[in-house]
Amino acid sequence: MNPKPTKNEILEKYRDVIDADDFDILYADQLPTPKQTHRENASLQYLGTLNGWYVWAKCQFGRVVTVIIFIGGIVSGLEAINKYGHIGYDQVAQYIQLGSEHKDTPATEYVLLKTPDNWPLPPDQPIRFTMTTTTTPPPQSPSEIPEIPPGSGIAPSSGNWYT
Repeated sequence: MNPKPTKNEILEKYRDVIDADDFDILYADQLPTPKQTHRENASLQYLGTLNGWYVWAKCQFGRVVTVIIFIGGIVSGLEAINKYGHIGYDQVAQYIQLGSEHKDTPATEYVLLKTPDNWPLPPDQPIRFTMTTTTTPPPQSPSEIPEIPPGSGIAPSSGNWYT
């Protein structure tokens, strides 16, 4: 297994998207659920790979507060990804605000966020998601599994926030 990336390696590779040296590193075997991310008023952004590890930024209030690192070919453990909810990255604050206004109604899914138009880093390999949910049938073919390139992200959401 490749050695875990260090904070210095992360800062060196992602300096153009991590604006402060003050962040935590979490080595994990899966990403947080939409409900967990909603509780923290956060969104997640896929940065890319480093030494064979997948690197994600957890963002709160417009800045990176934690870098989540894990190894594996397919991300699992997400409750759901709303494949019809692919939104522009500039709309992420609206979803976080909507979640803040509905703290008593937990998030049930993630919406996909497009890579920002001004993404400063060179292309890296995209990542594919599996979906685990009771309301959406599992994907039948690889083309139905969401794939996002670095710079893209996910934000917690719930259809119940609109009722």
